[in-house]
Amino acid sequence: MVKTIIPLAGSVGGFGDEATRGAIGHGVHNALSPFPSMHQILHGGKVGYGLLIQELLLGQAESYVELQHYLVTNQQPTTSTEFGLTEDEREKLAKRIGQETLCLPVRFWQP
Repeated sequence: MVKTIIPLAGSVGGFGDEATRGAIGHGVHNALSPFPSMHQILHGGKVGYGLLIQELLLGQAESYVELQHYLVTNQQPTTSTEFGLTEDEREKLAKRIGQETLCLPVRFWQP
């Protein structure tokens, strides 16, 4: 198990540039964690999903596709639906992410 977790965490952690490395990923993890349905989801699964959001917000479409493929290959959730969140919970999640301290200093991509 350790031989799987460490490489997976290291690989996923490599997405994002130096200024944002994991900031949004961990902010999303923090925003997801209070939901009861998330208690059985491991840290890495929540951070990986957060890094997908990070890549979208930063306009990194190529990195997004690469990370999404990696997560799917490793049987990790890539959508809020796969986490089992309801529509109401998704709205609450969006608000929580917007209030997360780790997400506040990041400058988002604007087309």
